[in-house]
Amino acid sequence: MRQDSKKQDQMKTFDRISRTAKYGFPKRRPSHPLLVIFHITTRCNMACLHCADDVWGDPANDLSLEEIAGFSLGLGVVESLALGGGEPFLRDDLAEICWLFAKNNKVGSISIPSNGFAPERIHRSVQSILECCPGLALNIMLSLDGFEETHDAIRRPGSFVKVMETATKLKELSKQNPNLSVSFNSTINNRNCAELPSLARFVACEFQARLEFNIIAGNPRDAALTVPPVNELQQTVHELLNVSRRSPLRRLYNKVYQDVLLKANLESRQVVPCRAGSLVCLVDANGDVRSCPVLPPVGNLRSKKFHEIWHGTEARKQFDTISNGNCSCNNDCFIRLSLMNYWRLPFMMLHKIPERS
Repeated sequence: MRQDSKKQDQMKTFDRISRTAKYGFPKRRPSHPLLVIFHITTRCNMACLHCADDVWGDPANDLSLEEIAGFSLGLGVVESLALGGGEPFLRDDLAEICWLFAKNNKVGSISIPSNGFAPERIHRSVQSILECCPGLALNIMLSLDGFEETHDAIRRPGSFVKVMETATKLKELSKQNPNLSVSFNSTINNRNCAELPSLARFVACEFQARLEFNIIAGNPRDAALTVPPVNELQQTVHELLNVSRRSPLRRLYNKVYQDVLLKANLESRQVVPCRAGSLVCLVDANGDVRSCPVLPPVGNLRSKKFHEIWHGTEARKQFDTISNGNCSCNNDCFIRLSLMNYWRLPFMMLHKIPERS
């Protein structure tokens, strides 16, 4: 048994070293991204105050299932997929979309954010996904921007109760489906900042789930919603990252991630080299392919295959711009993936080990 455990540890170490050699150097661009963020619809049944009025575009331009199949066939092998929106569960063919990427692209994990406003519909759709993609690791991330009064004020009256109902149904479903996990996500702003640590403890106790977060950005529908003052933001992020019990390594990583995220937000620079246009890309519901949400599209799937766009002139120009540090944003998905695949990360974590007295 000890010999088997030793071999497993050696294999894990070898895998980590191999992965760092393959993906850990910002100037290297793999043939296809590891993570694809695909907004599958612009339809939404909310009017959240932290979103911009024109953020989603026209639902009539959403890619059809046939067009999505063509996108999948031109994509290549991808580790993970995030299916966003709008509200992804408003698409009747969501299970078929998941099946396409699991089959064609060997996607091992899919994350789907949702406002949780339609408990029965979401429950049925998740069941369908689990049935047609039995080996898939599926995470449903429910938006939760505060306790009932705050959440409903930011999103829609009655939505907090709906999210709780959806979470309860999915928690029960996960008991028979170990590949299903449920988490929550908050957009940190000056209105909800103070209550989010308590909210994180609530969902950890009630649902044994994490409360992930991002920091408000862009031009929100309600201009009164802003990034909190620096000291409040730092305190909230620190508490959110320390709600649940973590391994010593995870605690060290969280300290590094907290520093990187806050500096990126407050100093408007790449604290670690951004891997947008390299390890991660974004595809809009109308087929626009982007290196990141901030830069212009580099092509559209209705005129070219994904691999043609990804290896095209515009995509490579943007990769050069990004890898040279000539842009910045506070997008947590891009920052997290960039940090996790950065060759300097182990040394950054070592610097966070407290000095022994």
